[in-house]
Amino acid sequence: MLKRLLFLCLLVPVSMSAQVDTSSIVGTLHDPTGAVISSANITITDQDTNTSTVVHANSEGNFTSPPLRVGTYAVMVEAADFQSQTRTGITLQVQDRRRVDFTMTVGQVSQNVTVTDQAAVIQTDKSSLGQVISSGTMTDLPLNGRDYLQLATLSTGVIATSTGTNGNSGGSSTGGQNSFAANGARGTMNNFLLDGIDNNSNDDGGLILRTSVDAIQEFKIQTNSFSAEFGRGGGAAINAVTKSGSNAYHGGVFEFFRNSALDARGYFEDPAVKKASYQQNQFGATLGGLILRNKLFWFGDYQGTIIRNPMTYVSSVPDAAQRAGDFSGPGNAIIYDPSTYNQDTNTRTPFANNIVTGIDPLAQRIINLYPLPNQPGKLKNNYVISPVENDRINQGDFRGDYHISQGDQLFFRWSMSGRTDQRPAPLPGIASGGGSSTGLASENTMGAALGETHIFNSTTVNEFRMGFNHVAIDRGVPAGGNIQPPANLSVPGVPTTSASGLTLFATEGLPARRCSWICADDHLQLRARAYRRRQSGPWQAYHRDGCRDPLEPIQHPSGACPQWEVLLYWTVHSESKRWHGRQRASR
Repeated sequence: MLKRLLFLCLLVPVSMSAQVDTSSIVGTLHDPTGAVISSANITITDQDTNTSTVVHANSEGNFTSPPLRVGTYAVMVEAADFQSQTRTGITLQVQDRRRVDFTMTVGQVSQNVTVTDQAAVIQTDKSSLGQVISSGTMTDLPLNGRDYLQLATLSTGVIATSTGTNGNSGGSSTGGQNSFAANGARGTMNNFLLDGIDNNSNDDGGLILRTSVDAIQEFKIQTNSFSAEFGRGGGAAINAVTKSGSNAYHGGVFEFFRNSALDARGYFEDPAVKKASYQQNQFGATLGGLILRNKLFWFGDYQGTIIRNPMTYVSSVPDAAQRAGDFSGPGNAIIYDPSTYNQDTNTRTPFANNIVTGIDPLAQRIINLYPLPNQPGKLKNNYVISPVENDRINQGDFRGDYHISQGDQLFFRWSMSGRTDQRPAPLPGIASGGGSSTGLASENTMGAALGETHIFNSTTVNEFRMGFNHVAIDRGVPAGGNIQPPANLSVPGVPTTSASGLTLFATEGLPARRCSWICADDHLQLRARAYRRRQSGPWQAYHRDGCRDPLEPIQHPSGACPQWEVLLYWTVHSESKRWHGRQRASR
């Protein structure tokens, strides 16, 4: 069934989300009397890479560019018996449909008039509501953690939400991701795209690749009236585009740091020890340039994050006397002998002098796992430690752009991120006390995108996108690995051992997750006079292996609970109607 569905996707002449990560320029040509000018040549040039594309005006004087990447452009119009005109400084943002009209002046073609463009306030050719956040805004504003999603709340109708609340998690399993909701929809209903490729985690509603703000050219958050290709969910559509190289080398080196020199002591810290030190360093570099002038360009970035986060744990542990069964000291509760229960009076007799006798050897071994108190004179909250959590993230991206010809453009992007978070437990050794919230957590992601735009003629343009995303998550793995406790600490028939009234200890971790996505989109755009028709039908294959027990080794032999899910989308666009559908098939 899966093979049939994939084969069907390749046969159907469909297209993807129209210009999801690109933009376009449209316009109409008039002479001084207001009549339209046909048969004109329009040359659109990227001012950063000096690559150009030529289109032609139709019989009604209208022209439409092929999909263009984000950047600054110059548009030159040449028509017989008219002076040529050049408009420079035309800035295209992601998902723009920018109208640039020309009124030509009678004269020789060799005469040229150059005009520097000014940004349009309102786009009259699109009805979607959204806001573009530029690279300058992302790098100039102080962002704690340098996550570009923090700026999503600058848009109207978008509010930050607490990670973990019902339907608003939208974050990674190891934490550290900003969550938000748009127009009252749940945070898990947002739709994330990177370079036109699906960037959604089908596990928790967040995004997979968290690209550095220095590698993002810009991103657009659309909250209302967006077109059918963004019909995945009812929340916001967040469309990010990575930077690319140009004819000039450009790059930078950066480091941002925080420390505890001016921080106050934590309220629960032991005043007898040195104040815990918080340190956060985020550092990295970007560099981009050319391989072949006006043809082949590249861009790469790296960002490292190191966080040393002091933590304070307050636990209640038995002291030396209590370990031996002696509860005769002041402040101890009366301990009753369970073997003296009287059914008639429903009472028991206290141990003599409140000293427990006949302690079971298994119970004694469990009690001995707890450390001795380090807060003298206290029966409760008598063990306080301030360990340091070590969190490290290494991430990077590489992108290449190849302008093969005026009618053929290609790009490729590869992204990787690796995170290791070592969070100490409240108690040493097998006692732990932290459950799945402590121990080793890791989150490794990778993703690739391949795109090709081909212009067949002035009325037929095809965009192809194919991407791959993968995420591997482990959480709550103890420092010594997921191992069963010794046999002499296990109660036969009881899976988890705990002691009432004391800080619990456990050796459990959450199941590991391995998820992969493969998605392909193709967009074919046909234009005939003023009528435009687009068809789209991307498919997405999703694989998840989340059924591994935390005590089993991380391996996937043949037949170990694999599941692939194929999602088929279809979209038809016209000037007056939009339809959107979705089908699902599992294997």
